Amino acid sequence: MSGKAMIADLAEGTVVDSWFMIGDSALKPSNSGNDYLELRLVDNSGDIVMRVWNADTSLAETFSRGRVLEISGLKVDSYRGRKQFSVDASLARTHLRVRDPQGHDMSSLIPCASRNLDELAKTLRADVRSVKDPSIRYLLTSLVSDEDFMGRFTVWPAAIRHHHAYMGGLLEHTVGVAAMCKSARGFYQGVHGDLLMAGAILHDIGKLEAYDYDRITGAIRMSKSGVLCDHILLGVRMLRRWLDRLASDSKKFAAAWPDEYTINLEHMLLSHHGRKEWGSPVEPATIEALILHLADYSDSQINKLERYIQSGVVATGQHTYLDDLRGNLYIGSFAHLDDKAEANSDQASQAAAGETPLF
Repeated sequence: MSGKAMIADLAEGTVVDSWFMIGDSALKPSNSGNDYLELRLVDNSGDIVMRVWNADTSLAETFSRGRVLEISGLKVDSYRGRKQFSVDASLARTHLRVRDPQGHDMSSLIPCASRNLDELAKTLRADVRSVKDPSIRYLLTSLVSDEDFMGRFTVWPAAIRHHHAYMGGLLEHTVGVAAMCKSARGFYQGVHGDLLMAGAILHDIGKLEAYDYDRITGAIRMSKSGVLCDHILLGVRMLRRWLDRLASDSKKFAAAWPDEYTINLEHMLLSHHGRKEWGSPVEPATIEALILHLADYSDSQINKLERYIQSGVVATGQHTYLDDLRGNLYIGSFAHLDDKAEANSDQASQAAAGETPLF
C-alpha cells in the first residue's frame, strides 16, 4: 500500500488506497429494511463517514472502534454535499481490511488539536498569571504547576465524539473558553473577573476522571466513574479535594480563602451546561455562571464547524445538512473577495499618503 492519504486532502471521485482509524462504529437500519454499518473514519486531519450496506452484527464486531481500517481501490463519493465512502458488505473483503493498531504509524492517525499544545499550555499559564486575587491565583497556579495534572490535562480529549474529541482537545477547549471569558470580563459590569477566569479553567477538569484515554491508539472511552457520576460531579469533587489539600498545606491559604468563592466556583461547574436537560443539575444563577455557560457552548459549537472546514468534507461554495449541528453548514468562497480587499488595502495606503483616492 502506498503512502498515507489524509482525509482533508480526499477529493470526490478519487480512488483511495490508504488506512484510517475507526473512530465510531454503529449498526443502523436502512430504509430498505436491511441494516448498514456506519463508520466514522479519522486521522489527524479530520474525519469522513463510510457506509457499508447490508451489514450484520458479525461485520460490526469486526469493524470496531479503535482499530485500523485499510482501504484498497475504493472511490470517494458524496451524499448531500458531504464526502463519504460507500460499499456493499459483499465487496468488503475486496476493498477493506481491519488491522490492530500495532504495526501502523499512529502519529498520522490519532486526531490531535490543530494548535500547538505547548503554545496552548503557555497561554493557559498566562491566563493564570492574569488573575489578580491572590487566593484564586494560588489555587490555579498550584494546578498548572502540578506535573501529573498538566501531564494529563495537556493531552486529554474534551469529549468522545461531539467536540474537541482528540488529543489536546481539553486544553484547547479550556483556552478557547477562557479567551471568551476574558473578553466578557473586560466589557460587562458586575462581573468578578477572577472567579470567571477560575471557572473557565476549572469547568471541565472532571473529564480527566470521566474518560479513559489511550495515548497510543487515541481511543476514548467513558470510565466507570464517568458513566456513574459524569464529569460535572467529578469536577466538583476534584475541586473540593484540591482546596482541602491546599488548606491543609497552607494555613495562610486556609485563612484567606472565603467560603463564598467555593460555593460560586461549585455553582459554575455544576451549571456550565446551562440547562437541566443538557446535563446540568442547576441552571446559571450568577452572571459569571451565565457567561461561562455561553462561552462553553459557543466554543464547542464553533469547534465543530472549524473541524468540518479543516477536514474538507464540505466543498467550498457548497452546503450540507449535518446531524450533530442540526442544521446546514455553508462554506463560502472568499478568495476573490480577499484579493479585492488586499487591492483596496493598497489603495487605502496610497490615499493616506495623498497619492490616489480610495474609491
